[in-house]
Formats: sequence, C-alpha cells, structure tokens
Amino acid sequence: MHILSVLKIVRLIIGSVCLLWPAALLAQHEVTTYYDRAKTVVKETFHTAASNPAVLEGAYTNYYANGQAKIKGYYNNNIATGFWEYFYENGHSKMRGILQNSVYDGLWEYFYENGHLQMQGAVYDTTRSGHWQFFYESGTLKSEGSFEEGKKDGLWKYYYEDKKLKAEEQYQGDTSTYREYYVSGELKLQGVQVKGINEGKWIRYYENSIVDAEGTYASGRRQGQWRFYYPNGELSSTGDFMDDSSVGKWTYYYRNGSISAEGAEKNGLKEGYWKLYQSNGDFKGEAVFNSGEGVYKEFYEGGKLKVKGRMHNSVHQGKWQYFYEDGVLEGDAVFKNGTGTYYGYYRDGTLKMKGAIENGERTGVWQLYKPDGTLAGYYTSVYENNEAVFKALDKVTATSDSASGSNRTAALNAEYLYRKKTSRYFQPRVNELTSVIIGINPLALIFNRLPISVEYYMQERLGYELEVGIERKPFFVRSKNIASDKAYQRGFYVAFKQKFYHTDTRSGMFYFGHSIGFDYINHVAKVSMQDGQMTSMARKILVREKRISYGVMGGTRLMKDADIINTRVAKDVRSRGLTFDLFGGVGVGYRFGHKSYTGDQYDHILGSKKRNSLFFPWQIGATVGYVF
Repeated sequence: MHILSVLKIVRLIIGSVCLLWPAALLAQHEVTTYYDRAKTVVKETFHTAASNPAVLEGAYTNYYANGQAKIKGYYNNNIATGFWEYFYENGHSKMRGILQNSVYDGLWEYFYENGHLQMQGAVYDTTRSGHWQFFYESGTLKSEGSFEEGKKDGLWKYYYEDKKLKAEEQYQGDTSTYREYYVSGELKLQGVQVKGINEGKWIRYYENSIVDAEGTYASGRRQGQWRFYYPNGELSSTGDFMDDSSVGKWTYYYRNGSISAEGAEKNGLKEGYWKLYQSNGDFKGEAVFNSGEGVYKEFYEGGKLKVKGRMHNSVHQGKWQYFYEDGVLEGDAVFKNGTGTYYGYYRDGTLKMKGAIENGERTGVWQLYKPDGTLAGYYTSVYENNEAVFKALDKVTATSDSASGSNRTAALNAEYLYRKKTSRYFQPRVNELTSVIIGINPLALIFNRLPISVEYYMQERLGYELEVGIERKPFFVRSKNIASDKAYQRGFYVAFKQKFYHTDTRSGMFYFGHSIGFDYINHVAKVSMQDGQMTSMARKILVREKRISYGVMGGTRLMKDADIINTRVAKDVRSRGLTFDLFGGVGVGYRFGHKSYTGDQYDHILGSKKRNSLFFPWQIGATVGYVF
C-alpha cells in the first residue's frame, strides 16, 4: 500500500479519536467570541478545562466574518494536537493534517481555492519526508518524488499539464542530474545542478535532437566558451561568457557555414570594430560599436557605399539610407526598435516602392509604383538562401492606403516587374557559384561497365551531366582468351542527365533527376565452321545491338574538402575538392539488333532469342568525383 494512503488512514483514525476523547475524559466549558459588540457575528468557539479556564481543552473553531469556518482543530492542555484543517473563505479546504505537540506530524494536504489538490506528503517536525506529490490547479499531477530530511532525494519527475513527462531529476546529496523533454518526448535540455544552481556543462537541443546550444555554467552563470547552432546542425555563433555576459571575440555564421559577422563583445554588448560578410565569403560591411551602439556601413563589391545607419544592441534604430552603386539614393527608412517603413526611389527621386522592414528584411505586403506615380501592384517577399525573392499577389485587400490616407478596398491583377514564375531550379542567383565535376563510378563494374562523367553544376539547384563509358563482359578478360562457343560483349554507351539539387545538409545534398541514354553493344562469339570432312579456322559471329532508354533517378551528393556547397565562395582554389555521389534509378527502353549470320543456328550462343525489344534497365552508382 502506498505510504500516502497509509498516512490518510492514520489521520482518519486520529481525527475520530479527537472527536471523542475530550468530552469523554474531561468536563469542559464552551467559550464563544464575536467580531462585533452586539455578539451577532461569531469569531471563534473553543473549550476550556473546568478546573482551569486558562487551559484550552477540546475542539477549537475559528470563523471568517461571513460565517464560514476558517480553522478547525483540537487542544489538549493548551497544546494543538490531532487533526487540524484550514479553509478558504469560500468554504473549500486550504490545508489539513495532523499536529503533535503543535508541530506537523504525518500526512498534510494543501489545496487550491477551487478545491483541487495542490500538494500532499508527510511532514515531521516541520520537515518534509518521504514521497510528495505536487499538482496543477486543474488537478493533474505536476511533479513527484521523495524528500530526505527536507531535501529532495532520488528520482524526481515533472509533468506537463497534459500528463506527459516534462523533466527528470536524479538527486544524490546536493547534486542532481537534470533532463528536460519536449511534449513530443524528445530531449530538450540536460546538465548538472548543485543545490539547485546550474554547474558544469549544459546542452540544449532542438526537437529534432540536434544540439541548439552548449557550454559551461559556474555558480548558475554562463562561463567560458559557448556554441550555438542552427536546426540543421550548422554552427550559428560562438564566443565566451563571463558571469553570464558575452565578452571577447564572437563569430556569427550563415546557415551554410560561412562567417556572417565577427568582432568583440563586452558586458553582453558589441564593442569596437565589427566586420560583416556575404554568404559567399566576400566582405559585406563594417560597424564600430561603443557599448552596443554604433554606425553600420555596407558596401558593394567595388567598395562603393551601399547602406548606412545606426544600430543599438544589434537592432536598427533611427534613419537608414540605401544607395545605388553610383551613389544615388535608392531608399530610406526610419527604424524604431528594429521596425520601420522603407521607401524606395527611382533614380529621378520618384517613389518606386514602400513597405514594412524589420532589421533590414522586408516583411508583409509591399506596394510598387510605376515611374508616373500610379500603383503597379502589391507583392510580398520571401527569403531563399539569404536572398530576397519578390512574389506578386494577384489579389490584395487593403483597408488603408497610407499614401493618400483614405480607406479603400482594392482587388488588383498585378503585373509586377519582379513576378516570379520560374521554378527555383531554373532561377539563377546573384553571385551563384558554378563548377565542373569530373567523376568515375567504379561500382558500375558490377554491371560490366566503367563510366566517366562530366557535370556542369549550378550551386544547390541544377546540374547537367554527360556520361560516357565502355561495356565489356567479362570485363577483365581479353577477347583472345575467351573459349570458342562462349559469348562475350564489347561496346560503349552515352547518357545525358539533368539533376535537380536541394539544400546541402550534414547527410548530403539530395537530388532527383532524369536521363536519356544510348548504347551500342556487340554480342560476339568465336565458332568453328566445318566444310565437308575438313574443319576451317574459327571465325567470329556477332549481333550488333542498339538501345535507347529513358529513366528517373534519385540520390545524394557528399562533399569533402570542397567549399562550393557550404560556403558559396568565389571561383578560386577553395572551391576544389572531392565529391561522393550515391544514386539509384529505374527506366524503360527499346532495343533492336542486326545479326552478322543467317538463320538461327547460333542464337543459343549469343542469346538472341532471350532479348526482348522492350526492356527495363535499372542503375545504381557510387561515383567519386573532383570539383574544378
């Protein structure tokens, strides 16, 4: 039987005894006190010993002014003992349990004002002991575990309000190991606490089990190096903490792994000179900070000023200006706590566009204007690989026109300059890296082939590959060493493939594609020809077979020592390295052939009758390549 159930039974027995023994053993006087002089509102009732009116003996009740009981209990020779209960003004129990010599002794229960249990467990001499349970106000279990001499001991469990496990904490003396979970059950946080304070290494996770942040605590404050990550596992930022404030050099990264910014921090704020970079590694801008506040400047590749404005605690503040490369004002915005309205201009100064902007990124619905000032349409912007892509909206309902100040509703078929209709695979990017990948597929030897491929690759979106190869069966045996009446194959093939790539991840860069292929194969055998009683010399017979096929495929590409996927660097030595390409596919094809002999006497040797015109080729590969 659970210890709390045993304690409840003991409490009921003690409560019953307390109801009987005072009246049975002693003669008592009942006393009543009042809130008012007219004695109409009872404050408390209690009993005193007949032999001494100064000694409390028996039942005691205290009341609220509304008549509801506030406290109920028993006295023995002026000492609170037995079962005591405390109430809210609405009549619901507040707490209840056993007192022994005026101190807690046994099971105590505590309640919310709505009547639901708040917590329960044993208390001895005001110290919690044994198994305790804590509850949400809804009544569901919140946490449970054991106390030893008033301190948590052993395994404690914490729950979400929907009853799912939220955290576990294993106590051993003053030290505990803490593990917290998402509602899904995935690990969220883990580390060590000493006397309830974080100590040592702690790790926080995304719900996909990838590390979100990791570092060290000392006396509950972050100390030393910390590392933060994106949900794809790539490093987001890294730097040092001192007493929970960032200090020293900090480096921030794009999701593709390249550095986005680097500089010093002091007392949790940016300090001194900071450099910012494009996602391809090129210099982007600079800023000089004093206690987190400073002027930011961004430049074109040629060194001309592109953007300038003031930042405070990494947030845009005040007026910002944007320039064309020749120095003409392209746009401006006034920020308040990172949010503002951007106004873009044609070169002659007339309004071109306007919309909301947050810390440099366009948000919400934007308006585009023609050079004559008339509204051209509405559009929204999304960011793909850190680049803004503008999408026109066919219909927009506008409740307010900020330009005219009048309310109106507009439904427009916008024909917008930046309308994006092309698939992302065929949409070139600014500063996009292209390269040539030469590869060989040794796994194809299983199918008696050895192909070499040349691919023109466009970063993380598209690839065109030409594959040529030889076919030999058996592959490593010379023709002259093959016995008579044994068929062998010699030929070549060509295939053209188009691949559609997705974003690179730690598990590779997934792609799918299709291909068209052409094969030219000779099925050959050496046979002996007889003429009367004489045997002539062996001669070759063959079937010339041609094939054309179409197939679909899927695979993943892994990079090693090559930055072309992860950093979008310029076309220099850093964009060279090895690639590993794993793929598979199926297809359908048609074959036709021509025999060098008449009749069908050699068909059984060359297998002519076994080959159907329609065939279904399949492929599997493990290509090793090099990026140029």
